[in-house]
Amino acid sequence: MSAAPEEVRRHAPAKVNLSLDVHGRRSDGYHELSTWMLALDWGDSLELRRAPRAGIELELGGPAASADVPADASNLVVRAAGAALERARELGLAAPAGLALRLHKEVPSRAGLGGGSSDAVAALLGVEELVGGDLGLAWKRRLCAELGADCSFFLEVGPSALAHCTGIGERVRPWSGAAPGWGLAVLVPEPVCPTGRVFEALAAGEVEERTERELSVLFTHSKVDELRAQLHTDLEAAALAAVPELRPWREWLDRAGAGHFRLTGSGSAFFGLFDDPEAAARSLAHLQSDAEAKELRFRDARVARPATVGDMGVARG
Repeated sequence: MSAAPEEVRRHAPAKVNLSLDVHGRRSDGYHELSTWMLALDWGDSLELRRAPRAGIELELGGPAASADVPADASNLVVRAAGAALERARELGLAAPAGLALRLHKEVPSRAGLGGGSSDAVAALLGVEELVGGDLGLAWKRRLCAELGADCSFFLEVGPSALAHCTGIGERVRPWSGAAPGWGLAVLVPEPVCPTGRVFEALAAGEVEERTERELSVLFTHSKVDELRAQLHTDLEAAALAAVPELRPWREWLDRAGAGHFRLTGSGSAFFGLFDDPEAAARSLAHLQSDAEAKELRFRDARVARPATVGDMGVARG
């Protein structure tokens, strides 16, 4: 790596779950998952600057810097940066005494878009760049597994922006093809979906066992209409049960001709998959106009594309 800089900036992409199968609860209390995730060109941004005094200071800003995003040591950004600094010192790298972090939030929280996890990986890779050395892929993998399952995806997703994740999400198999040219219309309703409540609602019901869909065979050769038919999440029914305020949005999408829109993660964001960004933009404009007439309000609504290599920090080994 090059000489250690004084300041670096990282993009932290959002994600959607194209599919999410839940295979039951494990002995450690977590659920065994199988999910295809897609990183997006839309995301947060994180600036990291060397500081002469010990400690890590975090400044929050941006339209999605809501009250439930902490600015203290409980934020995954601070935890990831602190662990990376300690690792850098153990390796004898040019670690600063402290860090000044500025996180610009564009991705709403508690929406199933992975913003907090992506921010943490941006902090980890940002510190690595700041100290001018490699912290070790095995160590980074362990840290991401400790911080949260989605962190592993953002660490290792690779240039296709697509990956299949299993376990609790920590086992990541990037798709080897090229990044698809899809467009996505992403809608984030006002209600939020606390992940714990959604999984509690899932535990109260039954998880349907099904043959897992191998979506990768559809990524290259199939039309979007064929792929849409395979998109699903086992968490949608649980999210609608845990957060009844979300039900009007599901019902509205179905009535508005957008029944193919799917919940991402544990919600509350819905996304629709289209052949290209222009088709996604036309659908989004129609839905926004219809939602306004029905007084449905969103925290965010936008067109996104699959992330490019420049949008992501790919793990080094």
